[in-house]
Amino acid sequence: MKTNKNIYYNYFYLNPLKQGKYQYNDLPLCFLYEPFYVGKGVNDRYLQHFKECEKSSKSLKCKYINYLKTIYSINYLKSFVIRLPFVSEERAFQNERIYINQIGLLKDGSGCLVNQKDKGRRMKISRKSWKNIKKLNNIKR
Repeated sequence: MKTNKNIYYNYFYLNPLKQGKYQYNDLPLCFLYEPFYVGKGVNDRYLQHFKECEKSSKSLKCKYINYLKTIYSINYLKSFVIRLPFVSEERAFQNERIYINQIGLLKDGSGCLVNQKDKGRRMKISRKSWKNIKKLNNIKR
């Protein structure tokens, strides 16, 4: 019996506070809300961040998600997650790197993503990055 190896996908979390038309360089995607996180997953991985962030709010991603949860219900926020078609794990990793490089990272000022990884390397998150998010979204907290 042949198994399907195309069980992985890429996903984006979108910020419901930042409506607009978001296109990035050569990506064949256009978002109606600003993306703030991109990932790779299998099964229900795209929803796991909501559960992880209930337990910890140390990462910039969790601070962002937890802040949005103070405004919107969790079910409403889940409607701002885009999941792309299934691909191989290798292709999903490649796509994630491409998306991060094209959209850019908040941490280094190149974009709006709060991802902690860049080109497969672990990145440090600073308090300055969280201040930038607050500034970008006019968050008064």
